Amino acid sequence: MNYKKYVDELLLFVFISSFFIYFIFTQSHELLLNFVIEYESHGSKILIFLPILLAFVCIVYALKKYFDLAKNNKLLLTAYMIDNLTGLNNREAFLHRLKNSEKHSVILLNIIDFKSINKTFGFREADVLLIKVAKKLERVVKKISGLKLYRVFGDEFGLMCEPGINLKELSQNIRNSFEDECLFFQENALHLSLNITYSQTSPELLTASIAMQECKENLEKYILSFESISDHVKENSNNLEMLKVIKDAISNNTIIPVYHSIVNNKTQEVFKYETLARIRKKNKELISPFYFIELSKKFKLYPEITKSIIQKAFNDFSRTSFNFSVNFSYIDIHNPEILSFFYSLLENNKETAKRLTIEILETENIGSYEELLSFRERIKEYGCKLAIDDFGSGYSNWVYILKLQPDYIKLDGSLIENLLDSNNNKALVKTIVRFAKENNIKTIAEFVSSKELAEIVIELGIDFSQGYFYSTPQELNKLEHVIK
Repeated sequence: MNYKKYVDELLLFVFISSFFIYFIFTQSHELLLNFVIEYESHGSKILIFLPILLAFVCIVYALKKYFDLAKNNKLLLTAYMIDNLTGLNNREAFLHRLKNSEKHSVILLNIIDFKSINKTFGFREADVLLIKVAKKLERVVKKISGLKLYRVFGDEFGLMCEPGINLKELSQNIRNSFEDECLFFQENALHLSLNITYSQTSPELLTASIAMQECKENLEKYILSFESISDHVKENSNNLEMLKVIKDAISNNTIIPVYHSIVNNKTQEVFKYETLARIRKKNKELISPFYFIELSKKFKLYPEITKSIIQKAFNDFSRTSFNFSVNFSYIDIHNPEILSFFYSLLENNKETAKRLTIEILETENIGSYEELLSFRERIKEYGCKLAIDDFGSGYSNWVYILKLQPDYIKLDGSLIENLLDSNNNKALVKTIVRFAKENNIKTIAEFVSSKELAEIVIELGIDFSQGYFYSTPQELNKLEHVIK
């Protein structure tokens, strides 16, 4: 046991023990008893002095402990504000100063690719190097600006600047001075470089950190201000808001299907309906998939949307006699959970499945055509048909189209939209239509938005048309002729 920690308590114990021993052996307890009984005056002085002395000692002890505690708190606070590795003020000190000061700008400095140094030398040696880097950087910053350097996080350091300082010029000067000299470590001459970002937008540390993330991903710029990327940040902020909308829609079951008619060009009657996803807002407005589909894929929420839309489409069209289609991406075909869900749905709704067409999206991103061929064979067992969407955009693998033998090819909307103005588009569409007819594949034109386009599409021999000239996507309850 470390008795030094309890020296004050031991001294107080000795004093109180001595006091009681003295009290007993001098028979002071009898004086106290007599004083109480007979109010004798001869012992009152002693009896009054002893409690006063005891109270005084206790007060001295309490004051000493108070000042010791204050001293220890100060030492702890100092240690709390100091980085153990470099000896610089740390992130907590940085935040404390930001909180308790008037308007400041923040500059962040990052050692480029310090992770590689960690891997090369190992973490212990890299820590030794980081100490040398911190000292050099502190010396450079102090010489150029006189500012205090903070270690904010890992290999990132920070400065706080008063208003009126030219942040871009200061950042450039620090970077140039730091990179002018190489750093020698273990007989290696290391040429370290800096990413530097700065911000005057509150909260300054957060906005400078956002700029730093952008700077790390930028292969051209090494100095970046938050204000110069604010539009990009606004876009990210909008994405975060939309992400919340998507999650809420999944939780509250407000992802709904709408149906867009596909018309037979010979009879001009509705042949089938394509199922499209929408998010219904609280005010009943519908959000287009343009705003949420790619984001849902990025955050791995897309499978939930796919399952919800497919289930609702089956529920709706089980009550009608119309054909319908749903969209599948390669993400869906490659996802065992979705396939299991989908095959189970087909098994339990065999009659409805016979009227279903699967439209394959993003054929350029297909990683394994063997996987797609297997999917094609499986859905054929239930009488489902297959369509290839957006055909003719970018690179279209005609050889694999022959292997897949789809029932339909949907021509990419960009080809159809420009038919009126582009002879090249017209020639390409003619080639695709001829190729399809020779292989017994039906063709569908998307984005037919006017009477003129509709007439050209028919003239080119395309079998079906879809677009706003004919109809807009609607919920099933608004398609009265569809419901039995």
